[in-house]
Amino acid sequence: MWVVPRECFICITEGFSGPDLVRIVVGSPSILKRSLENHLIPSYNFLKSMDMVHENIVKAFSRSYWLTGKSVQDTIASNVEILKEIGVPMSNISSLVAMHPCAVSKTGKSLVEVSRRFFEMGINPLRVTFLKAVQVICGVAESMWEHKMQVYRQWGLTDDEIMLMFRLDPLCIKSSEKKIMSVMDFLVNKMGWEPAAIARYPTVFLRSLEKNIIPRCSVVKVLQMKGLVKKDLCLGILGCSEENFFDKFVVKYEQDVPELLNVYQGKIGPLFIPMSPVQFLQTWKLLQDLGSSLTVLPKQNAWNIRSSLVMVFDTVF
Repeated sequence: MWVVPRECFICITEGFSGPDLVRIVVGSPSILKRSLENHLIPSYNFLKSMDMVHENIVKAFSRSYWLTGKSVQDTIASNVEILKEIGVPMSNISSLVAMHPCAVSKTGKSLVEVSRRFFEMGINPLRVTFLKAVQVICGVAESMWEHKMQVYRQWGLTDDEIMLMFRLDPLCIKSSEKKIMSVMDFLVNKMGWEPAAIARYPTVFLRSLEKNIIPRCSVVKVLQMKGLVKKDLCLGILGCSEENFFDKFVVKYEQDVPELLNVYQGKIGPLFIPMSPVQFLQTWKLLQDLGSSLTVLPKQNAWNIRSSLVMVFDTVF
């Protein structure tokens, strides 16, 4: 069991509420072992010197990285000045320092080179995107960067298209290979979107496939099937807020399609929505054609038949 010096306890509790203390100690329990004079007070004063808001100070103190010593803080302070000189707002810098101190702990020369690259790419230092780019470049090894480029190339994306994705949302490079492959497979092979179109909406790789992408696409499929929205609806539907999508596509059409909420919640699939007479006849004709084709084909296994049926329903819906 740790013994907390009285002075240390007073220092920690100064300006922090009970919930704040819980977050700090749970996030960085080693803080209870740190020296008051050598670590806690210098760290607190350093963060305060950057006009950091209370919430960010709490986040910073919950990361033991801040308690590693004065040399690291000196490097960060130097890099903060560099970011200020190139026009990054102090509010953005404070958030970056609190949440991702490693991203600004590199030598000043490295940060200058990184910043120059971003300028050449057209990333505006006034936008949060610039800080995301700093975070990614400083946190992703060169070998991993090349690996992620190769993963995206597998889907036919050019290097220019991949860099466009990075400019729009740098965090897409940090998505795992599994996440990239599963999202691309669904959007390209199930929804029929072109990889180049997906590249213009890289935030999709930060969304949950099961909780966000599939429910929204299921709703869109139903609305397209009913002729209520156009077939070439853009991928922007996956980037809007939950409230915005729900109001625009679920609430708006719930009178026309009462089952839409159940589709959105994953309780039923798009194929269980009643079809119009025209859609029924289209489906029946396609199934008849498929049946005729199967009679003249060599014996197929169950998997091939299932794949053919899925293709038919995808064609109709």
